This record gives sequence, C-alpha cells and structure tokens, in this order.
Amino acid sequence: MGAKTCTRRLSIPLEINESFRLLMVAETHDASVSSLQLRSAARYIEGQMSHDEQILTTLIACNVAFRMQPIQDHPFNARSFFTRAEVKDMGRSVELWRGFFQSVRPVIGKMVINVDTSSAAFYKSGPLIKVCLEYLGRSPEADPTQVLSASRLDARTRRDLLKFIRNLNVRTQRGVETRIRAIRDISEKGADTLLIRADNGGTVPLPPRLRTGKLLPRLPNLQALLLNCLVSKLSAAAWVPLECCDVVPGQFYRKTLTPDQTKHMVEFSTPRPDARLRNIRNGLQQLSYGNSPYLQDFGINVDPNPITIKCRILPTPTLLYGQNVTIQPRDGRWNMRHKTLYKPEKITGCAIIVYDQRFGSRQEEHLKRSLFYTTRNLGIQGMPPDPPVLRKDAGGGAYWKAKVAIVHKAAKGNMPNLIIAVLPEFGWEDIYLRVKK
Repeated sequence: MGAKTCTRRLSIPLEINESFRLLMVAETHDASVSSLQLRSAARYIEGQMSHDEQILTTLIACNVAFRMQPIQDHPFNARSFFTRAEVKDMGRSVELWRGFFQSVRPVIGKMVINVDTSSAAFYKSGPLIKVCLEYLGRSPEADPTQVLSASRLDARTRRDLLKFIRNLNVRTQRGVETRIRAIRDISEKGADTLLIRADNGGTVPLPPRLRTGKLLPRLPNLQALLLNCLVSKLSAAAWVPLECCDVVPGQFYRKTLTPDQTKHMVEFSTPRPDARLRNIRNGLQQLSYGNSPYLQDFGINVDPNPITIKCRILPTPTLLYGQNVTIQPRDGRWNMRHKTLYKPEKITGCAIIVYDQRFGSRQEEHLKRSLFYTTRNLGIQGMPPDPPVLRKDAGGGAYWKAKVAIVHKAAKGNMPNLIIAVLPEFGWEDIYLRVKK
C-alpha cells in the first residue's frame, strides 16, 4: 500500500478473433501485505514501539480481512453491512434493515474490535405490482386494475411512481432464463397496446406473444416497464409487463425520506443501551468470525464477549431559571411548574393558521386561552389574548406566510414574530415541510 505497492506489465500472447476483446493485464505485488510482521503489531500494542506506516498497513489489512466475509454474504455500503435479522416497515414500500459497523483498533495490551449497530432504508422485495400499490398508498392485495391500469394512472402519478422505481433492479423470467434488469421508464399505455419484437425480427402486438408461453401476465392492460438489460452485452432495452417483474432484495433506498419515514428511522436507529448491546450480541452470528476463511488465513481468533470496564455516571448539569431558581434533572426529566424562563423573548405579534378543517371554534378558543396563560406563566410578554386566525385548505400553500402577515398587520397594525400552524391529523407531511421551509 502506498509507496510499497508496485506493478509490473506483462506481455501475454493472445489469439484475437471477433469473440475476444483486448485487455491490458497488470500483475500487482503488495510487498507490505505479503511481509506483514505481526510481531511489530504486538510490540506496538505493548507500548514498545511507536506508530509507523507498517503498523498502519497491518491495521488496514486486518480491517479488510474482517470485512471480506460479511460483504460477500450481505448488502453493504462504505462503512457497514446489513441483514434482514431485524426489519421495520417504514411504509410506502420502504423498510429499515439493521446493520453492523466493525473496525479493528489497537488498545493498551490487546487488539479489539469496535462493533456498533447502524441502519439503512431498503426497497421492499417481491412482486413489483405489490411494491407499486403500497407506494401509492393502497393495500398490496388491492385490485391492480383499479390503480395501475393505463386508464386509471394519470400522468402526475405515473411520473411520481417512475421517480420511485427508476433504476430499481427487477427479476424477469422467460422460460427457464432469468434476468435481472434495471427499470428505465413506464409506458403511457397498457401493455396490451405495445408492439414488441418477434423472433422473426418483425413487430407484433403483445397478446400474440403472450400465447407463446414466454411471458404469462394475467392482466395485460396494466402498465409496462422499459427495462435496461444488465446482463446483455449490448444493454438492449425491452418492454416488460408490470406483473412479470419481481423486485430483487437488498437494494438501498437512497431517495429523500418523508417526515413519517424519518420518524421511523430515528426510532429504529436509537435503541436503548441494553437493546443496542443485545443487537450487537445477536449480530455476532452474522459477523462470521468463526467461519471466515480470511480470518483463518490470518490466524485471527476473536473472543465474542464484550470488554467490561469500570465507570461512573456524572451528575447532570444544573438548570437555571428566572429569579435564580435552579433545577437538578433526574433521569432526563424535570418539573417546570411555577417556573419562569431565565431570559424570555418578547412576542411583538402572533397569528394562527389552521390547516385542519375539523379544528372548530371551541378548539380555536381553547388554543388561544392556553397560549395566553402558558406564556404568561413562563414570563413571556406580549402574547395577545385574541390573535387573528387564518383558515386555509391543505392543498396549496406557497404564500401562506405572507398571507398570515398581511392578515395580522391589517388586524393589529404590525408584523408578527410568532406564527402557529395547526396541522391535520392525517396527510400532514407535505404541509409540515412547507411550514418548516
């Protein structure tokens, strides 16, 4: 590695014909890896020598050896690998997988493995029809002809669905031949209206091809997909009926998560310490320390028991409130009753915008009264007892801030510095994003 890695060009005689491609072949010799001196690493962790390039190379090689078996058996990214041992449904055909991060680290007197949990979002696997139905907010068992047929799927929904499944790898089967292809497009018309290439080189409608037994969809009026064949030398494109495709498992979902999905991600990624340790212990079976031929070749044995160290819990910091009142939190909780803020801000104007049509006048009065008394008890000045209210439909909303400001200025004569938005119980994700921006 680094300056110790050398290359040598070799001349290899090849018989070239139309079925061969000319390749430049280079033989590499990594002198540092082939001459690892584990004695030097042992001396380093015993404190008998300082850190140098050879120690760094040894650590890199050990980390590579530990990663080799897991990344051959499971999906992985640059830092972690992921298994289906623990999965959580995030909705809209996306699920969370539990993953594991590991790295070899030298400590005083020994080498240890730092293992921690991680998580990542994946596409759900299985029939593509069910994946599409769930993404569109329907039950996976719903009638697809009522949702995915050419007459039902409008242009906007088709573009949204294409954005979700574009470049997704699906498995198709033609006779005994199985191929994995990437989705490139969705047809505007049903699969029964498309012309496809026949075996004689011409084009024929889809139904005659179906009767040959090569593809057997039961619902030819559903959308078709333009697939890019990944195993073909020419990367040829082909239209394939939607129900003839199965999503390949283990594909990362790299698109932006919705607020509800983000909530699931946070809950899944932040278990309690005892649950995290239990996940790590269970994940040792997936790490394959005892069965990895790479660790056996290196002569590395791993003790699966975690290291136990002595520690103490530091006292929580003291919180200072108004009138120099102090609070000592316990277990992350404290009581705000009869407390005022240390340095409260002043409200120069407040307005309320209501997106929930079920939020009636009684709830509106209760909200105004609660805001007034709560801010007064906390020492916040300037909260009006009757702030202006603007009711708005949840469908639009690019100009809502300006509209609320205009309403407030017309009613109170100044601009508000506090705007409160009341969101509906369902379908609030898009409105929440607009409000936050």
